[in-house]
Amino acid sequence: MKQSVRHLPVMFAMSSFLLVTTSAIAQGSLEKVAVPLHDGWFVQSSANVTATGAQISTPGFSTAGWLATSIPATPVGAQVDNGVYPSPYVGMNSQQIPGWPPAGQNFANAAWPSGSPYSVHWWFLNQFTILSTMAGQRIYVHFDGINYRANLWVNGTQIATNTQMVGTYTGFEYDITSVAHIGAANAVALDIAGPLSTDLAIVFVDWYPLPADRDEGVWRDAWITNSGSVKVRFPQVQTSVSANLSSAALTVTAELSNPTSSSVSGTLSGTITPGNITFSQPVTLAAGAANQVFTFSPTTYTQLHLANPALWWPAKLGPQNLYQCSIQFTVASTVSDTSTFNFGIRKLDTGLGPVTSAGQQWRWFKINNQPIMLKGAGWAPDMLVKRNPTRINGMLQLVLDLGMNMLRFEGKMEDQSFYDLADKNGIMLMAGWTCCSQWELWKSWSAENQTVANTSLDTQMRALRNHPSAFLWMNSSDLIPPASNEQQEVNIETTDHWPNPVVTDANYGTSTVTGLNGMREGGPYEWEPPIYFYSNTNQGGAYGFIDEASVGPAVPAMESMITGLNENPVNWPIDSTWNYHMGGSPFNNLNVVTAALSARYGTATSAADYVKKSQAQNYESWRAQYESYETNKAKTDGTASTGFVDWMLTSGWFSLHWQTFDWYLRPSATYFGVKKSAESLHVAWDYGFNNNVTVTNDYYQTHTGLVVTADVLNFDLSNKYHNIVTLTAGPASSNVAFTIPTLSALTTTYFVKLKLQDSTSKVLSDNFYWYSTTKDSLSSHCKWYYCGAKTYANLTALQTLPMVTLNHMDSFGTDSATTTLTNPTTSLAFLIRLRITNAGNDVLPVFWSDNYISLLPGESRSLTATFSTGTLPPGSIVQVDGFNINPN
Repeated sequence: MKQSVRHLPVMFAMSSFLLVTTSAIAQGSLEKVAVPLHDGWFVQSSANVTATGAQISTPGFSTAGWLATSIPATPVGAQVDNGVYPSPYVGMNSQQIPGWPPAGQNFANAAWPSGSPYSVHWWFLNQFTILSTMAGQRIYVHFDGINYRANLWVNGTQIATNTQMVGTYTGFEYDITSVAHIGAANAVALDIAGPLSTDLAIVFVDWYPLPADRDEGVWRDAWITNSGSVKVRFPQVQTSVSANLSSAALTVTAELSNPTSSSVSGTLSGTITPGNITFSQPVTLAAGAANQVFTFSPTTYTQLHLANPALWWPAKLGPQNLYQCSIQFTVASTVSDTSTFNFGIRKLDTGLGPVTSAGQQWRWFKINNQPIMLKGAGWAPDMLVKRNPTRINGMLQLVLDLGMNMLRFEGKMEDQSFYDLADKNGIMLMAGWTCCSQWELWKSWSAENQTVANTSLDTQMRALRNHPSAFLWMNSSDLIPPASNEQQEVNIETTDHWPNPVVTDANYGTSTVTGLNGMREGGPYEWEPPIYFYSNTNQGGAYGFIDEASVGPAVPAMESMITGLNENPVNWPIDSTWNYHMGGSPFNNLNVVTAALSARYGTATSAADYVKKSQAQNYESWRAQYESYETNKAKTDGTASTGFVDWMLTSGWFSLHWQTFDWYLRPSATYFGVKKSAESLHVAWDYGFNNNVTVTNDYYQTHTGLVVTADVLNFDLSNKYHNIVTLTAGPASSNVAFTIPTLSALTTTYFVKLKLQDSTSKVLSDNFYWYSTTKDSLSSHCKWYYCGAKTYANLTALQTLPMVTLNHMDSFGTDSATTTLTNPTTSLAFLIRLRITNAGNDVLPVFWSDNYISLLPGESRSLTATFSTGTLPPGSIVQVDGFNINPN
């Protein structure tokens, strides 16, 4: 038996204050929820309230004239829910909301606008009942997140002041036993002030707008819980896997507190399943004992040594095995408190590769002794921090369908329900703080800033540490913290038994505290031609681990443009409404990508033409990002690509940039370019950089008898080159199948068609490229966020493709649809788009096996769309259109 007292920094030590980090509606919460406070909130500006906190928090207080809402309870969110203002996500609606920031402004760094209705405090009230069955118990109120500082009142009594209850990413728990009304009505009221520019709060940087209220309010879940004399908090299972994966040793810890005036003796026990592993120890807690850590070590409790553990794997690489641990404290035969949570067992290794000729070293990762190429994107939460579990689950399913295996949180951490989904789906999580705000202005930090930074980190460590999906923490984003600040972070991470690697920040550099990070950011963040990723060697090219990069704008399909811009027809030419849904400067317009589109595909003549050509250009560049990193993952000179994080997954409102799918979860050509490139067995061409055709294998198994076919076609589809080879692809490998020779007399625009089959002729990968003998070339005058092209590929001939009509045979199942497409014409069917619609509207989210495909004359392909159970309505149909496809 081992007992220790957890010594928190002095700034944490408040008599009624304890950090918590779970969600009332979350699966796998770190403590039980007796009364959820997710619903039943009322919101009102202090400018409209004369009552005191004591009066407002008295049960039965009239809420007439207040706004009814649910968590996240924010002023703007409540006003939109109640029809005071229209949806700010679309069109120019947000400009109707007073105090909305100017387009592109990083509002977190600005002062509250004069006269803003959100610069004053707002009241948040919830009235609820505590059941009579909780009589004789201790009662606690939990807040998973408030933004930014609050005075807390319960049943007419102030419980905490706004100097105690402060910090967006800090969790709070208060003992309200003395004021709770058992078997009767209760009320909790918070007087909340939104964050100042000098606070450590929510920052959306240049991604999309921070709302006029800065998301102030009760933005994460709240709940009531109960216990006997002793409560159990923050259980953890630390895992240590043997080198050969044949065994694992578990260390179990939990914190106990006895807030009563008498000592309490009892038994702390636990059960782990599967395996029905049990363990227990006698415990005596002195009166008033708080946050005492008790440990079950595998040295003393040998049953915590597991033979042949069921390992957790990332998506596609193995099963997502999870264990469950239940911890309880019992006094005599009465259970005082319990806590049940899931955890995973996996072996995670990281290190730095060989020094490159440029003097750099890049970070690599292994999972369960296998190398892993990390492929993912930056996570972007809802602009109003709203949480729809069905929508979030759909988004994570899209992540998996894209072939990604990780997400990055830049200061936008999630809750237990999200982390549980990541565990169950095998999506790895890289988390850390944000840039471009008070978070990185350490020299100007107040004592309160430092306190909030520490409590926020402690909260996030505890929230993430049991989840096998969490694999890396960044102490900062763009800048290396001062050593004294970072050392405080490391101290908290050590005290909290953070089990994963820590790096200083996302930008390549060396910290005196945590060493060389071996990762880089720096873009690009704007459009680049496909060749960029193969040839660039000092910015976003395919080498090492890049934790944020993107080809910028991703204009979505026309159906999304109409609803998102709130225009039908969509305004043309591009106007302020389009730009309003871009990002902050210099990403507040489409100038760079439009110049490329006009030069490469021909100047757009209408909004529809622009959207059509954008799909072609988006597919090219987004596919090339991932393909280049996959192609270079097997290098041995230290420049092997080990990770790629696309900037970003999607946006928190309707947007035209930094997204693989749009606000409506509608996949466009960008999505399918990424999905194509992320095939576990994939064949790719490098846009003439070396003219190589390469087969990449993400699996940990060797694949023999693979057949690679390449055809290079003139614009008239006459064949200029044909080759077939058979090869073996080793585990987690990249293999050059052959090099296409220099070909003479190619038409200005030409095509490259690749196919990868197994030994039974089953098609594993089918990839189609369009390019030009007039090649893209890169500018030598790069800006910090992009290089751009000096000359552009000439793809304008694509405008002359004749319109064709395709045949399609469709069949529907309960949750799926399959269509067989045939091109009966003598022309190329280019970038064919398939949709499943019902009553004229897309059924979303949808998961197509492939889309935006091209078919040669006489060619056929069968594609399948799948849906979550029960989401495909009867009477749905398949609709076909495309670049040169007659809609039918």
